[in-house]
Amino acid sequence: MPPSVDLSCLRGQQIDGSADGYILREERSFLPDSLVAQYSSPAVIPQSSGFDLRAEGRVTPAKDQGTCGCCWAFSTLASLESTIFPGKTWDFSENNMKNSHGFDLSPCQGGNALMSTAYLSRWSGPISDTSDPYSVAQASTSAVIPNPAAVYHVQDVLFVPGRSSSTDNQNIKKMLKEHGAVYSSICWEESSYRPSTAAYFYSGSSPANHAITIVGWDDTYDKNRFVTSPPGNGAFIVKNSWGTTWGENGFFYVSYYDRQIGLDNAVFIGEPSTNYYHIYQYDPLGWVASYGETGNTAYFANVFTALAEEDITAVAFYTPSLNSQYKISLYKGVGRSTPVTGMALSTQSGTIGIPGYHTITLSQPVRVKQGDTFSVVVKLTTPGNNYPVAIEYQYPGFSSRASASTGESFVSSDGIIWTEFTTIYANSNVCLKAFSSLPGQTPQVQNPSPEISPPPTPIPSMGDNTPPSVMVSSPGPYITVSPGQNLVITWSASDNIGVASVSLQYSSNGGATWNPIAENQPQSGSYTWTIPASSAPSMSIKITARDRAGNSGSQTRVVLLKKTTAMPTVSPTPEISPPPTPTPPMGDNTPPSVTVSSPGPYMTVSPGQNLAITWSASDNIGVASVSLQYSSNGGATWNPIAENQPQSGSYTWTIPASSAPSMSIKITARDRAGNSGSQTRVVFLKKMGTQKYTPGREGAAGAYPGSSQKEALLRELIK
Repeated sequence: MPPSVDLSCLRGQQIDGSADGYILREERSFLPDSLVAQYSSPAVIPQSSGFDLRAEGRVTPAKDQGTCGCCWAFSTLASLESTIFPGKTWDFSENNMKNSHGFDLSPCQGGNALMSTAYLSRWSGPISDTSDPYSVAQASTSAVIPNPAAVYHVQDVLFVPGRSSSTDNQNIKKMLKEHGAVYSSICWEESSYRPSTAAYFYSGSSPANHAITIVGWDDTYDKNRFVTSPPGNGAFIVKNSWGTTWGENGFFYVSYYDRQIGLDNAVFIGEPSTNYYHIYQYDPLGWVASYGETGNTAYFANVFTALAEEDITAVAFYTPSLNSQYKISLYKGVGRSTPVTGMALSTQSGTIGIPGYHTITLSQPVRVKQGDTFSVVVKLTTPGNNYPVAIEYQYPGFSSRASASTGESFVSSDGIIWTEFTTIYANSNVCLKAFSSLPGQTPQVQNPSPEISPPPTPIPSMGDNTPPSVMVSSPGPYITVSPGQNLVITWSASDNIGVASVSLQYSSNGGATWNPIAENQPQSGSYTWTIPASSAPSMSIKITARDRAGNSGSQTRVVLLKKTTAMPTVSPTPEISPPPTPTPPMGDNTPPSVTVSSPGPYMTVSPGQNLAITWSASDNIGVASVSLQYSSNGGATWNPIAENQPQSGSYTWTIPASSAPSMSIKITARDRAGNSGSQTRVVFLKKMGTQKYTPGREGAAGAYPGSSQKEALLRELIK
């Protein structure tokens, strides 16, 4: 096994345009006729001095990751949103990716392109942002594999060879022109950024610590626009994940001479989620390590059991080198001791030009019946790399959830003598998937895994992005209740394609965590809930409706808890009462909007400094009150700054002492119906006599300080 999944050896290698066969796959038949010729022609990059995907209408607006170290998810989905061709506009859920990636890391602890490839290639996502809106809260959730709410299936991820010099930009330019935005990374250091020109140039030696998305280039960008002039002109146009008020509407320019940009790159390519019927896989955590025996050729195989009568129509695996040669063979009726028996029913050979994760369509599908065992066998030759086989491997602290059973995966050095893989590494599988189509019917995504099941809903209606609406008639907003009291929760939900289920939850900490009340409730109904004991001054009750396409909509009611002598009290804080307001208009669900003009995003401040917080709020029925809060732990808990502030105003706050690298400031407006809307600003705290904090980085980019063994095994984790 090699010391790491390390693709740095590819840097400087040029992609041969004639070898890039991904745009020619049969699954690309969904392309509009106007684009077929464009994406089927030989790859020739015009010698233009500039290119900007924004001008092509192929970039979504910049988003804001806040205080959570999940820039890798934002960069991944920015690439995917861009590579979905013109006319297809999506806003995918970074929240679902960071919370359900399945690795040991917490949602805000960092990640990389291999982790996002694992999440996407197993069909856990992408799901729409309306189904799982973004929150900086760290709320790990179980992965749904595959997820019927996934609106696209990622079948190809291109690991673009990194730059070998400041002028070695052809690979990235080729990907931008042919496919769309490119996932990459930089080392962020605030002193290297000039806000007035939104220009960045880092010349130091620290490793990458922040994932970004390249959306274009400008060969003539003036070197004098940077804080320190690089040796020459030229810059990449980059999309960040710090909101639209940072940089130029969330975008900035990174010099060609930057030390880190363009070293680790990926392009994520999706297809409509109707592309296949079943996915067969044993590697939900994807490429964790690599395996080889003798030289740069290896054989690997998986044995699967068919879930239905269907055609096996495609196979997917990883390649670590340019121009990797493969031979795929399929067998039926195999046992669990060897993947090969009799004659192969289908064989296919070819060359894959670009490293990455690839799906190969079989020219000769294999028909299987429910209960049949079948095997997929791959011979792979990877020039310049003696560890051809990507494996899912159980590594404590990173991929400890990896599991395997005997008789699933096999490896061989010659294709004749096979070794069952768990006898080499326990709880490990080779990364090799198979896909099926249902004969005579339009393929639909089903769930082959009985261990992890999605919510019981009908097959989703493809392309629907409209979330359900929820009306709550009881309880009313801000009523006062007592622990132990029976509270009637009454709701009604509606949706354009039909409500699939309704769930009820409550929170005692302002929504940082949610606890279940009831699941699988009807579209409209009533539920009697006994309020649990709590020392909190209030509770939030959330009613969430999900439709058949996986979209979700919710409504929240806040109730105030009456303090009794039998319960602990918080002294000297008096019992909290709602602000005196007129009777709220029934049926209003529109939250207030909040605009913050000061402080600006990601500015650096010092403890003890007076900071002006300036805001303006609006609402369709009127803003009742505005509150200001701050958090030193990424939003896990919030502390008050000021309450009962006017609809628009300014407040001078003295920043408290803190050992945290950053603080979040939240301005929340509430209307007369109990709806609330908020806006958050993150400021960085200047450390006196210590190294300045850099956004999106906690510890080394490897995310494993003090563990050289883990750093050797795993790629850098980018935050």
